[in-house]
Amino acid sequence: MYRASSLVKKLARDCHFHKGRDIKIYDVRDYTPMVSYYLVVSASNARQIHGFQENVESIIEKADGGKIKHVEGRNGADWVVVDAGDIVVHIFSEFERERVNFDAIYKNCPLIEFKKEAK
Repeated sequence: MYRASSLVKKLARDCHFHKGRDIKIYDVRDYTPMVSYYLVVSASNARQIHGFQENVESIIEKADGGKIKHVEGRNGADWVVVDAGDIVVHIFSEFERERVNFDAIYKNCPLIEFKKEAK
């Protein structure tokens, strides 16, 4: 069985490797009983958003016990959400992330550091 803290860092490293921007991992365990971590990443275009989505889904599904519960915002969306239960990944266009002001909502949550090393 995977550990959510290890898996979310692996997902963040993969997004970084594929040129994701402003990658943040919010520890939301004290704020919601349903989710442990929000991984947030900005992409420069719809193709990159789709690429991140595919990579994130693949990594989660390959994790021992990993399962995608739901994906919202496919097909050219400016904001895609991949829900894996205790990890929820938010993939934004840069414009949409700023418009929604997502980071301001979770500014009081602890940020989790991850090593930005190559795959």
